[in-house]
Amino acid sequence: MAEYQVSHIQPEYKFHINLDEYDRRATLSADELKVVRRWKEENLVITKRQAPRLHKPLTDILYRSNLDRANSHRALKYLLLTVAHQEKPYWGWSEDLWVEIINNSPVLKKTGMVPQLIAVAYLLCGFRSVYKIQRNVATAVVARLVFGAEIVDTECERLFSALTRVGFVCQTVRPLVPSVFAAVALQGENPKLESFDRKILEHTRECYTGNHIAKRIGILSNGLAAMGLTSKVIHFRAYQPRHGTETDNINPEWMTWCRRWLETTTLREGSRRAVYNTLTRIGIWLGREHPEVTGPEQWTVSVCADYLAAVDRLRIGDWGGSTFDYRLIPTVGQPLQAPTKVAYYQVMRRFLSDIQSWEWAQLRCNPRYHLSTPKNIAKYLGVNPTTTVA
Repeated sequence: MAEYQVSHIQPEYKFHINLDEYDRRATLSADELKVVRRWKEENLVITKRQAPRLHKPLTDILYRSNLDRANSHRALKYLLLTVAHQEKPYWGWSEDLWVEIINNSPVLKKTGMVPQLIAVAYLLCGFRSVYKIQRNVATAVVARLVFGAEIVDTECERLFSALTRVGFVCQTVRPLVPSVFAAVALQGENPKLESFDRKILEHTRECYTGNHIAKRIGILSNGLAAMGLTSKVIHFRAYQPRHGTETDNINPEWMTWCRRWLETTTLREGSRRAVYNTLTRIGIWLGREHPEVTGPEQWTVSVCADYLAAVDRLRIGDWGGSTFDYRLIPTVGQPLQAPTKVAYYQVMRRFLSDIQSWEWAQLRCNPRYHLSTPKNIAKYLGVNPTTTVA
């Protein structure tokens, strides 16, 4: 993975920690070595007078605010004990050692001090590979420790307000934003939204591939676009498209709705792919039969009725795109089986129902009623009559 270089064009952010104030020697002196070896003894009290060079930088970070003081105390002791076991100050720990210490320590399974450890590594040792931590990392907590709670909360509220203006008012979206915001801020070394350009968004998504954060970057970009910080919404394709999902013959506004749904839904990856691909095929049908329908709010009862009938008559390849040769498919031209038709109906019901529940648009139909599976199709579901034993 290519390392991200912070752009000098971005607004500069000054960290509250000045590393030049500390003695950052990567080895322990003879006196320090004697002290830390005594720390290995059970129930020994560790004080700042014993090794001030190691103690003060940690307290400057961990006790800067009142954020989770209990875990800050635990993190301070844990880090100093780890210095004793490694016989090397944290200034000399490599990135791999930080990852190993945080990922593999059994002590951390029963505590919530992982954010504190990451904050120390980030501010004192230049650790930026937060995405390599396998434990459940509260990135929002890490960001508050690194940048300060006030600026993180302020920028998140700016983002919430912008997202609300463009329709993201669902309560399920709001809890997701701080962790995504924090991940981008930590990778870009700057919590100001003005520094969130396409390059850092793409880099963060690449770093967190397979994580929920990568799937939510698109939501964040909607807020940035609403604030005028990006020229347009950045749509990230989360997977390689299947055949026939190109958009050359689909209304762009319809595709915008589909991608917005894709970036918001909490369905599993396989289900997200299947629904999205089906929505693009439905977009092909709309372009042919109902070009005036470019968004969910234009799905009237009449359009729903036409859709039910069209799916019932649909044959394999009818709604294919222009770049895939369906002649390679042996079943091309054959009618859809009943389960496939039902799946088409379910996709539109889910899509419109989600749009309605997220309050993105005012519908002119009832998806659950006007797009319910017709009885003449539903009757073919269930047990195959040819396998029934008399």
